[in-house]
Amino acid sequence: MKNIAKTDHEINPILSSRWSPRAFDSSKAINDKDINSLFEAARWAPSAFNAQPWNFVYGKKGDENFDKIYNVMMEGNQVWAKNASLLILVSGNSMHNGKENPTYLYDCGSATAHLSVEASSRGIDVHQMTGFFADKASEVFNLAEDVKPITIIAAGYGTNPDILPEYLAKREVAPRVRKKQEEFVNKF
Repeated sequence: MKNIAKTDHEINPILSSRWSPRAFDSSKAINDKDINSLFEAARWAPSAFNAQPWNFVYGKKGDENFDKIYNVMMEGNQVWAKNASLLILVSGNSMHNGKENPTYLYDCGSATAHLSVEASSRGIDVHQMTGFFADKASEVFNLAEDVKPITIIAAGYGTNPDILPEYLAKREVAPRVRKKQEEFVNKF
């Protein structure tokens, strides 16, 4: 199922078709070639100082890393993310050249956006979430003190929302809503 955005202005169809579903087809795996392309897209994201502070840990459904990532998620996300083909923990190095890197979150967001757009171009859906226990993720994956967990991405192929509990299925088919440009674009 796709929930295409009804935009006010023309944008690239890859962007208007990108959305964050919760209904994933657990029987469809993402192949290794596509997984590598997702991370290659992230690799080429811009970053301050070319620091490339992002770090990704991923697990395919059925493997140990998938279970580890799944187990650091909050229950509300576990309900639907269990059907994803791929779970990705996104972390970022908060330091650069021995100093605090004030842009690491922005840079990791850019890499994650690149990954998301690449996924959309391949017909793969992604859903990013912050509903997870960052301290637990740091411990489980033995992340360095300067490496901070930021988000978890569930990725896979969308399916009929009937597989979800009713309260989530309704959200899947609801119209997508965004603020009008006038609310966030200023011309001084």
